[in-house]
Amino acid sequence: MKIKVRLYSKMDKDLMALYKHPQFSLVKAFAKAIEMSAKADYHYIKLPEQIFVPEAYPKKIELDVNIDDSQQDVIAWWKAIPPYPKGSRNDTLKQMLRGYLSGPVLMTFAKKTGIEYFNSEEKSLISCEKNAKEIRQKYDAGMEKIKKILDQNGQTPEELLALITENNKTEEKNELQQNENTRENVPQKDVIPEPVIPKTNVPAKEADEPQEDASSDFDLMGAIGNLL
Repeated sequence: MKIKVRLYSKMDKDLMALYKHPQFSLVKAFAKAIEMSAKADYHYIKLPEQIFVPEAYPKKIELDVNIDDSQQDVIAWWKAIPPYPKGSRNDTLKQMLRGYLSGPVLMTFAKKTGIEYFNSEEKSLISCEKNAKEIRQKYDAGMEKIKKILDQNGQTPEELLALITENNKTEEKNELQQNENTRENVPQKDVIPEPVIPKTNVPAKEADEPQEDASSDFDLMGAIGNLL
């Protein structure tokens, strides 16, 4: 079973910070929260080590959370949650996850977050670590969605697609490097990829507008929609 989760910058910057963390798998955390709630299991999801988190966030991020078909009891429990009014399940899942985290996500708002206290050994902690395979799958899925949008519009602007592909590869490489560095406990600053500027006749007004973070599918698709 696949569950669609939507994060919004106005109310979910804490979860977006976890999504951006190179070593934390937000998708795994959502799946664990559903499983533990369905089975009345009580553990804390360990917060990742603090790193610098950029202040720029996309307006919206979409995630797909997969529950294995073998877990029919979990699926039945989830489907029993009323889907109306619209967005009820989405809000329920996000609050569910926040309840299972070992503490509040303060890395977005404060330099001192008390991470040692929240991840105390006295708590029953479980980890949701992100691996290299998951990072690659995220970027591959983003490119597939972009190609689908271009095909639906009956257009294949090769220059635009090449630009997005190059940016995507740069961000993927940086995230994989951050993931590796955090595993080795090497102090790491956020690597901000240099934007690749296409040689197109883009009006100056558009170029001066604030840019959204391109790490999510929605930012890229929104940019495509504006250019098509």
